[in-house]
Amino acid sequence: MASLNITSFAKHTDELRVFLTDQNIDILAINEARLNERISHQEVKVQGYDTIRRDGSTMAGSVAAYVFTFVQTLTILSAQISTVNSIRKHNSKPFVITSWYRPPKSLHEIFSHINTLLGKLDS
Repeated sequence: MASLNITSFAKHTDELRVFLTDQNIDILAINEARLNERISHQEVKVQGYDTIRRDGSTMAGSVAAYVFTFVQTLTILSAQISTVNSIRKHNSKPFVITSWYRPPKSLHEIFSHINTLLGKLDS
């Protein structure tokens, strides 16, 4: 697994395709993807990977993930700034991953969102 703060997914899609082709990564979480409804799924697709995306309401936010096609994933919670996925890899117990992004200058109330999220995971 790996995580990147990419500062504009669309500008780096070709680099990501090469990176994922060259590396042995099952899950790549991306923060500050800057995805919105104007960027199609096809534009950011990478062969051999499923794309999970949570588009942001501002140019600063959004999260995304590439998950290797043979890894089973189930999105169990999502919001504009986070996604939580249950992962089951062949011959392993299921586990949960989350990707969370806090936009600059965001209000402190944003931390209550992550607390709620973690509380739901705990239960």
